[in-house]
Amino acid sequence: MPSVPRTVLTTRGQQTRERIVDTAAALVYAGGAPTTSLGDVLAASGTSKSQLYHYFDDRDDLLRAVVERQAERVRERHRELLTGVETLSDLHGWATATVVEAEGHGLGGCPLGSLAAQLADQSDELRADLARGFAEWQLVLAETVSRLQAAGEARTDAAASDLAAALLAALQGGLLLSRTTGSSHPLRIALAMAVDHLTPR
Repeated sequence: MPSVPRTVLTTRGQQTRERIVDTAAALVYAGGAPTTSLGDVLAASGTSKSQLYHYFDDRDDLLRAVVERQAERVRERHRELLTGVETLSDLHGWATATVVEAEGHGLGGCPLGSLAAQLADQSDELRADLARGFAEWQLVLAETVSRLQAAGEARTDAAASDLAAALLAALQGGLLLSRTTGSSHPLRIALAMAVDHLTPR
């Protein structure tokens, strides 16, 4: 299960914990998990070692909280982008918005995908947390695909969950290639083709 406070936190305590997690997430995204130390997090968040260990058992416990935070962010952002998607054309709009956001972040890659590349082999717990994050993101996409299928806007000869997995795989692979090449073109064509794959047959 994701990292959770061991005791009921006060409002101030919750704010401190949130600040530590947000700081760790930003540092890991910018510099990578392997090179981000607890000392870096303490210095950047303005908290003490005793405070950090009050909320987290160890570095892995903090990283699990970072995974949970980044998974929530990408999931809710895409839930927002998918609001109102009722046609395949609307879904192409989601794809375009996703590319534009990636360009706006300098093609830095997906916060959750980057964590998966760095942490999936570190522990069974982290791998499970990452898998859960992707599964919940896929579910958001599947809800949209189901809506399109019900409206006759998407093919029905494949399960919504499978079509959603294809969209998510295209997004992740496209982001990786775009980050590597420094061009958004791979992401753009991967998402466009994945959306076209939903065309009713």
